Parts: sequence; C-alpha cells; structure tokens
Amino acid sequence: MKTTIDPGYGKSTMILQAAKDWYSKDSTSSLNDVDIFILLRLKMLKDITSFYKAVKTTLLPNDTPLLESHIEFLLFHCKSVVVALDDYDEYTDKEKESDFMKILKGDMLQNCKVILLTRISILPEDYYATTKIMQLNEFSDESQTQYIANMFGNAEGFSLKELIKDLPIGDVIRDILTVPLFFTMLAHINDRLDESHRKEDITTVAALFKIFIHILEGRLKFKMDKHTSRIEEHETLTLGKAALYGLIKQKEGKVWQKSSLIKEIGESCYQKFVKVGILVEDKTRELDIRAPNIRKEIEERVKCYHIIFCQWYAAVYLTKYLQGSSLLNKRENVLKKLNPFDLQYLYRFTCGSNEKAADKVIKYLESGLYGDEFALLCTLEKTGKVDDIKDQIRDMCNETVSFFEPSSRLLRKSTALLVEIASTEKIPIECILIDRCYALVEEYSDHLGMSSGMTIPPLTTLKELIIYGVGRRLTVREAENIFLYVSKCDSLTELSLQKTFQPYEIEDDNIWDALQDMAKHSELTSKFHSTDGSYLCIINAGQGNVIVLLKTSPDDKFLTEEDYSNQSTRYGNKDDNMKDKSQH
Repeated sequence: MKTTIDPGYGKSTMILQAAKDWYSKDSTSSLNDVDIFILLRLKMLKDITSFYKAVKTTLLPNDTPLLESHIEFLLFHCKSVVVALDDYDEYTDKEKESDFMKILKGDMLQNCKVILLTRISILPEDYYATTKIMQLNEFSDESQTQYIANMFGNAEGFSLKELIKDLPIGDVIRDILTVPLFFTMLAHINDRLDESHRKEDITTVAALFKIFIHILEGRLKFKMDKHTSRIEEHETLTLGKAALYGLIKQKEGKVWQKSSLIKEIGESCYQKFVKVGILVEDKTRELDIRAPNIRKEIEERVKCYHIIFCQWYAAVYLTKYLQGSSLLNKRENVLKKLNPFDLQYLYRFTCGSNEKAADKVIKYLESGLYGDEFALLCTLEKTGKVDDIKDQIRDMCNETVSFFEPSSRLLRKSTALLVEIASTEKIPIECILIDRCYALVEEYSDHLGMSSGMTIPPLTTLKELIIYGVGRRLTVREAENIFLYVSKCDSLTELSLQKTFQPYEIEDDNIWDALQDMAKHSELTSKFHSTDGSYLCIINAGQGNVIVLLKTSPDDKFLTEEDYSNQSTRYGNKDDNMKDKSQH
C-alpha cells in the first residue's frame, strides 16, 4: 500500500502513531494482530541497499547476536509482518538497485504487508500490480474540531472558522489552513499572537508563515543564557543559503551531517536554531561499506523541522539573491534548478517577501511550463490584493477551466483556488471540466471531489459543469454528491456527465428538496451521455416543480427498468435495487 500526499499532511506522524499503538498493544489499533512491525526511515539509509542490513544496523542494539540471516528466517516464518518504509520522497538511492526497490516491485517480502509513505509528486516508477493507494485528505471542519478537543481538553472543540474569527485572515489563504501542519501550528500559537499580529492583514501565505517564524524565533529569549543572543538577520541568511543550495542538490529536503552544517553556518548560529526547534538533530548509525559487519560510531544528522521550514529559509536567501542579481542568465540558472512542482512554497514565500524578487520570479514562471495559474497565485502573494489579478481571473473563467488528472497537483490546486476567488468576487465562471478525475470525497459531501483527494467547494457563479470519463455507472452516493453540489451552485444551468451513467434512482429526499429550491430561480439541464444516445434530467423553473425526463433520441420517454438495464450493462453490473422512481 502506498500513502501519498503533499508536505504538511502528517504521513510520518500517522505511521509513528501506528507504531506507538502497536508497541503499546492498543486494542483499537488496526495492527493489533501483527506479530512484527518494522518501520524504516529511508532517508537515513544512505548507501545501505540491503533490507536485512538496514533492520540490523538501524533498529537493533549494537550488541545484538542476531545475524542478517536470522532476521530473514524470522520474517519468512512469522505469521503476520508489516513493513513501513517512510520518507521515500527523501530517499537518496532511488536510482540504485536495492532490496527496497525489489520490495516495492513485489519481488521480495511477498509474505509481508508493505506500506510506503511518500509525497504525491514523488512515486516509484515501478511497483507491485495490486498495490493500493491511500491519500491523506485535508483537515475537514470535523477533523479540526476533534483535534482541538483532543489536544486542549475542550470537550466540544472548535473549528477553523472559530479559531481565526479574531484574526484578519483573508479568504485567499484560508485554504492553506486546511493543511494539518498549518492548522495545528496556528492552533498552538493562537494565544501567543500579540496585538500587532491581530491588526495586520494576513492575506498571503508568506505573511502567515512570517508570523509562525517570528513566534518560533521569539522562543529563543525564554531559552537564552549568557552565551546566547537573539537570531540576527545575517544568521537567518546564512541558514537560508545552506537551505537553498541544499534544496538544489537534494530537492526532497536537505539532511546535513551535523559537523558539515556547523562548519557552513557556524556553531553559534547552529545552536540558536536547534534551541528553538527549527533545526532538529537526528542520530543514525552509518555503515562502513568496506567492512559491512562493523558499524561506525553513531553520527548525528540535522534537518529542518519540516520541509516547508527549509523552503522558508531558502526563500529568505533567494529573495536577497534575486534583489541583487542583475544578470538574467545567472538568475534563471538558479530558478531552473528549483522545480515549482516540488517547491511551490519556496516560490510563494519569495514572491510574498519582496516585490523586486517577485517580479523576476513571475516573469520566469510565465515563460515556462508551470501554468499561468501558478504565476497568478505568485502575483497574489506579491501584492496581497485580489483586485490586482481580477482581470486575469476573468479571462481565465471566460473559457473552460479544466481539471485533468495527469496534470500536476500544483496546477490543479492553483486552478481550484483561482475559481474559488472568482466565485467570491462574483466573477462568472463559464464552464468547469472535470476530466477523468472525479471521485467522491466523503468528508466533503457538498464539495466536488477528485481522485487526488482535492475538492472544490460550491461555486455560486459557475454556469456549466462537465464531468467526463468516469467510465462506469455512478454509485448512488456519487450521484447524490453531484446533485447536492449542483444544488448549491446558484448560477448553474447545465450539468453534463459524459462517458458515464447515472443510477436508476436517487431516494434521498433532501437532494430533491434542494433541487426544487434551486428550480425556483433557475433552470438546470442535466445530460447523461451514453454510447447510443443522451439521457436528460430537466429541472424546470415554472412553479418550482422538479420535472425529470429520461430521454432517448428521437423519442422522449421515461426509461423502463429493462431500458435502463440494457444501458447500464455497458457501465458495470446491473443494479439489484432498481425501482421505477420516475416521479422523482
């Protein structure tokens, strides 16, 4: 099984919690019946290509009598084994032939269940055919409320809206607070925000993260002794330079040897960032490949607390660099080594920090293959004002806005945010096309979901919606989700489902009540395209009545169960619960 998502959603936290629950024999754990659970952090396994060697050298005591052959024997004869491989996105030896790549292909540990945790943009090229993919979703209102209740002892908890009600946070960046890392950080520092933070408009991701950094760096004064002073600007730039060139060499997130980083940024600077928790030390055993049975002394490695923090400090230095760089080729040479698909926050932080640097970044993005949509988001980071990009959004929305699964998540996310802005600003959206990526996301029943886990909230200015290429008959829940979404889009007049088929009936009266309310002020035509004709559901304004017509060309008529069954077999198994509900 693969667990994929962008940075900040809690992949590592989830698997560590699972390991803790297994170790403590938590009766509610899904791993309760597992005999052996192995968790390996791939980013700490540089030059170790043997799975059994990795287990021995990183998980077992130095004086263990177990040999690698003993470990192999135990795993082969054990009834239930789960192996979790975390940090694949930061694994430096992906291109090498190793046991780990064999495991992912299904050529090794076939009697074990294997969990791979990685970023959605960094997946193995070749993996076992029956691999199941799980994606972690954003924090829904329910998840936020539950988190607050659990962490702060508040029986009822409270949601994001209640958390930020006293903060001047713009609608544009509320989306970023559905990322668990950002939400939890804001929840924990909320009571430390001073009046200046509460008065200043927080309209960009850079502005929000600047507050996070200010509070984290401010913790140093509580940890200061006579040998420690506050973090100086030149020290921030020093760490930023190390972070930037670390990302250029290792885009997944730089891990330094402690000694080499201290040499690069200085002992005093290093200790300050460790004390406030921005740099995190991590001990690992390093294997001498010339003497594989002899382990060196434990070596300390260092990384930023999270990849997004690494991108923040890298952006601080990149901003300074771009301000001073007048040579176009030299500037673009650096940006070409920083892929926006992997490092979107680096670009957004840079654009939100300085207008001159932002202009150079935006010009570079507009000339590349990264999409005008992301360039627009960076423009918004630069100014913090939606008015400055309204004309571009209006031009975008005058044409069909497409969401296409093979396109980058960055492009889809940028596009989704821009159509949300359009709806908020009352800009008409002519048409949205969901191209081969529609999926029900249960946590957001009134949102339109995609197979990536991303959702689009109801858009009041959307006129036409096309869902293409599902390639099968929709489940009742999926059809209910689509109609519920439609009922909340006040300006929608046409829904078209192509290369799919609807259920024979939808029994949820709430859906029909919502559609009937909609029919009072608009007329919706819903088309279901089959292989040999079109089936239309027309919701007329008139007296506010919902009138459903299932139509086959050239005659207008209701489909009988037999007609439906004949068509339905083209899209999956026959529905066993077909009843003639044409009056709906």
